[in-house]
Amino acid sequence: MLVACLSVIAGAASMSLEYFDGPASPADQSAWLTNLTVTRQAMLQQVNFNDSVYAEHMLPWVRRMFVAPQSMTQDTFLWNRDANQWTVDRFLADLTARYGGIDGVLLWHSYPNLGVDDRDQVSWMLVRCHCCSCAFAAACAVAS
Repeated sequence: MLVACLSVIAGAASMSLEYFDGPASPADQSAWLTNLTVTRQAMLQQVNFNDSVYAEHMLPWVRRMFVAPQSMTQDTFLWNRDANQWTVDRFLADLTARYGGIDGVLLWHSYPNLGVDDRDQVSWMLVRCHCCSCAFAAACAVAS
């Protein structure tokens, strides 16, 4: 196992990248993990990292989100092209069969199309669904 730590100095154009080979033996794991933890803390201090934003009252759900697959809105389990309609129940049934249930879904509507022309992500949403509300309706259905 190889672990990489990236350190970016805030406001500067320099950064350092340190690689840590995994422990040579199980007996070395404790020392290896201690070194990795100390290095991580030093790098967080170097960039003046502040994680107070994660204490926001609207974000605790993130700590309980362990299984969150990413899916494109063109996924054939989510969108029935022939019927021109969302099939959220089919999509969720498939995710339950694959993963035993999920905590959330990242719906990516613009990939792989964004950047191929001058349309932005909202324009792609309009093209994709013919109205913004249908994508949000699908997202809300998945979340409920």
